[in-house]
Amino acid sequence: MSIEKKEFQELEPLGGIRPDPLSQYLNTGDKPAFYANGFQAGLTHSDCYLIFNQNKADKVAITPPLSTIKSLKAVLSQMENDYEKQFGIKILSSEELVSRKSKQKDSK
Repeated sequence: MSIEKKEFQELEPLGGIRPDPLSQYLNTGDKPAFYANGFQAGLTHSDCYLIFNQNKADKVAITPPLSTIKSLKAVLSQMENDYEKQFGIKILSSEELVSRKSKQKDSK
């Protein structure tokens, strides 16, 4: 099942904060839900594979076509831009967080 971004934008704010649409969607109980704090990615001639990890343990793998990955990239990039603009902060990548932590240790 595909969820369009439009559906999320129509939700009413609760106390100034929008409800988490993913949680609402997943709370229907008929689909698996997991938390991922890492991933691996690769390409074949026509598809991509994404392996999502939780604390370095593989949790789920998906193999979408490259056209879906391109569309996903555009949506994620727009979401990142919207978030950074709304809250006035830059989202750091995992690599940037590790680098920052390493620099803090070196300066002590």
